[in-house]
Amino acid sequence: MKTFLLLLFSGSLVLSQAQATINLNGNWCDAEMYLSADLTGFSEVNSWFLNGEKLEGETGATIDCHKYGAGTYSIEIAQDYSIVTSIYELSTDEVPAINFSAANYPAAAVTIFENITIAGEEIASVSWDFGNGETSSLSKAQVFYKAEQEYTIRLTVITVSGCKYTIAKKHEWSYN
Repeated sequence: MKTFLLLLFSGSLVLSQAQATINLNGNWCDAEMYLSADLTGFSEVNSWFLNGEKLEGETGATIDCHKYGAGTYSIEIAQDYSIVTSIYELSTDEVPAINFSAANYPAAAVTIFENITIAGEEIASVSWDFGNGETSSLSKAQVFYKAEQEYTIRLTVITVSGCKYTIAKKHEWSYN
């Protein structure tokens, strides 16, 4: 019979005297942000979870945060005949939410795009590629599309510290 004793302490759960800790390494800016578990005194990683959902195939000591994004990460680590769980909360403050909105105005034959990015620091500049050869550096920009079709819109945001983030989304232009 397995005995489980878990105690939450400073972001880590403790079993007996052994402590499993998770550390954040790198940053979003250089696309090298990952969590690493200190496995000293533990035999193996059973699984990683994000917001309670098992991340299939993730059984290493590190996990790429760029792949999964923000949320509550937990790791199950085997120790003797017990399982230790450690938790790390990766907040949205640490993960920029690059996004934009688009509103079609068919009567004026225009689409208005607005940068709605949420970043942990001030945004220094934005640049748009509207998929039709037009670009802009305005946070809120308008575009006149000539053809009714789907366009790939790219927004690039640069923060004051020089971090560069890009998102690409499809946008359908129609006169209807």
